[in-house]
Amino acid sequence: SPPPARGAATLWLPDESRPRRRRRLRRPIELPGLSWLFQSSLGSCECEEALCLRGLGGGVGFAIEVTTSLIGIPLAGKFLIHWRYRAECLGEASTRLDMEFELRWIGACGMKSLVEHAVLNEFRRTFERSFLPMAATSVEGGSPTSA
Repeated sequence: SPPPARGAATLWLPDESRPRRRRRLRRPIELPGLSWLFQSSLGSCECEEALCLRGLGGGVGFAIEVTTSLIGIPLAGKFLIHWRYRAECLGEASTRLDMEFELRWIGACGMKSLVEHAVLNEFRRTFERSFLPMAATSVEGGSPTSA
């Protein structure tokens, strides 16, 4: 199916009947390790994301898998960014939250290690600045938007 329009999202259930969603959006982005590659500071980048929700079985948790392709920047068609958030109940008062990250190469690139390092650092910064504080606020019983 065609990608959704910018800022739009679609929901579909494939044959596996797992909830999936596609969206197109702009994400803030900083890649200081690759600043020489861009004429100016990026600030943001258009992305297309495919999201999939998976249960871990037995009602003990879930995983959200996201695959992102970047649009309109140098090297954009050379790789996909794949990450997974996983929440698992360990008992009445304990939950484990894991995050995995992978850069999947789909085209040739002579600068793989530089790109991998810059993208991993950007992902780590975003995770630490945005996701962790929001998750901590939610676990503490506050509103995620109040942080």
